[in-house]
Amino acid sequence: GGRVGAVLFFDIYYLGVTYVLLNLFVGVLLDNFFTFTAESKFVLNDSHLETFQTCWAQVSGDSDTIPVWNLRDLLERLHFNNCPLGTCALYDQFKFRSVRIEMLDGKEDCANLEFSLVLQVLALQVA
Repeated sequence: GGRVGAVLFFDIYYLGVTYVLLNLFVGVLLDNFFTFTAESKFVLNDSHLETFQTCWAQVSGDSDTIPVWNLRDLLERLHFNNCPLGTCALYDQFKFRSVRIEMLDGKEDCANLEFSLVLQVLALQVA
């Protein structure tokens, strides 16, 4: 313990703490940057969901379910209104069929589709 030891300890301590705090600061900046870019790339917004509700009401007549054979009509209306919920499922015939099968998988009532199920399946297809 003399003066040289104290100066050496202080310098090492100062550099170590500075290095750790600088890394924490850069880490927080990078985390916020990537969170912002991920949110800005999200395709769906409130207007798309409002369009879905409007098209659903047109097809279903204010019911919580629609017949399976009205699914294409719903998707075409969504596509016509530039809503990605409809466009993604009408990409090609294979995509439409796979979306329809996913909606009907495990259902006891295969004649009707519920609002929440259709919205959930289509939203997962958009990404």
